[in-house]
Amino acid sequence: TFTRLIRTLQQEPREALSLNAAWTEALSGGGRVPDGAGKRFARRGPEAGGPLVAVPGPALTYLLDNLSENALDLASPEVPIVWSTSNTGALGVLRLTLASLQEDAPPVSKVLERFYPEPGAICQPRLAQRGLGLAAARYVAAAVGGDLTAETGENGALALTLTLPEGGKVVRSPDGG
Repeated sequence: TFTRLIRTLQQEPREALSLNAAWTEALSGGGRVPDGAGKRFARRGPEAGGPLVAVPGPALTYLLDNLSENALDLASPEVPIVWSTSNTGALGVLRLTLASLQEDAPPVSKVLERFYPEPGAICQPRLAQRGLGLAAARYVAAAVGGDLTAETGENGALALTLTLPEGGKVVRSPDGG
């Protein structure tokens, strides 16, 4: 499936898409986020506007689904996941802040690696998938001219930052409309 996605990225034209609209669609269940789980995400910043990004639609959908799934998996269930979008002039930015992580979450330095060990475990089938997902998302982001980074924020929070090349004036919503 991942190989097909990369081939699609190489063949699909770039589109100017609204990062805010695509992210909101992913959280509303339009993507792979379980019903109701999108309510755990809280917006920081203005409702309107936001950056346009120039990427193939399937790549953006994959990236946002992957980020939302992994954020839900890594974050403590009792705290919201705060998100914001911005632009730097050349890049559109989506930032997720996970204020508190699950007890079994890997160290921030390992979150973007393909696989990472679970402390004290001989086998880590559940965590291996989580680490692979963010590594794959980083690869897809790089394939379209962007990046995915992870860093430690205030009080040990995890900040995931997706950057993508900014788009033009024409906007297509994620649902094709």
